[in-house]
Amino acid sequence: MDIVSGRTQGARSTGRFFNTPGVAENSDVARDRRRSCEHARQRGHFDRTFFSDEAKDQDLQLLWAVGNALHTIAPRDHLQEVIAICRNRELGFARGQLVLHLSRFKNTEAVFQTLISLLGDESIRGQALEALWRYGDTRAIPAIEATPVREGFYEVQAKNTALRRLNRRNSGHAA
Repeated sequence: MDIVSGRTQGARSTGRFFNTPGVAENSDVARDRRRSCEHARQRGHFDRTFFSDEAKDQDLQLLWAVGNALHTIAPRDHLQEVIAICRNRELGFARGQLVLHLSRFKNTEAVFQTLISLLGDESIRGQALEALWRYGDTRAIPAIEATPVREGFYEVQAKNTALRRLNRRNSGHAA
């Protein structure tokens, strides 16, 4: 797989981060993916030593695929294991789909606290912001407002959407 373009060789990948069906190569989504990967490469997240360990690379790709499958089929068990994986920073962007899956566990304080703590993790900040607005707890508004985002990345759109939707929900409850 070419990590910058997100293209796979001989396999069709689905999901938000890599080669999503229906996303043109020159679209905003594809451009954001390339920028995210390039930024991660510049920060050393994708250095040669990381990818020289083929087993670790395959494990991270497998974890992402498992997370995507869990997000798709939405099982309600194994919450503590999913939280533990999401909190493990060594797994980087591979946790993205599992972070989104957490948002389905409404009214669970451990999920809320995990999502808030993930706002400081650049590799999955966009997914954490999206998961927070999907979770729907307006207590997240101050933490989201205080979260710095990087221009040109999905997290900018996710932050704006999260604030808009949670503020709308907050004003709906106040009425």
